[in-house]
Amino acid sequence: MPFIALSSATLWGLPYADTLLISYSLLIVTFLAGMLWSMSLQYQQPIWLVVFSNLIMLASWGLISIHNMPGIFYAISVLFIALYLVESFTLKDLYPKGFFALRSQLTFVAVLSLLTTQIAS
Repeated sequence: MPFIALSSATLWGLPYADTLLISYSLLIVTFLAGMLWSMSLQYQQPIWLVVFSNLIMLASWGLISIHNMPGIFYAISVLFIALYLVESFTLKDLYPKGFFALRSQLTFVAVLSLLTTQIAS
């Protein structure tokens, strides 16, 4: 899994591993926000979900431009957790069976990798 590999590479001090972890993480956050946007429109959910998904995307794009910010891995973790919580309260039952369980596990691994990297650096 890229999160574990890039987090490990960052902790080992490999050049540019931290930048790759930030970029990959924000790419995934943006993809998940786009998925929330799509599901919100497809299932005629409240408009605030569309606005929320766009705010997450804008936050991701903002963070990629200041990738050397102290606490960047905390900030990205907050985006992952915010998306997960919103989806778990609004769209969880609309996803195919088993999808949200997998999504939960992957989000846990991503956040754990990001927080480990932040704490260790």
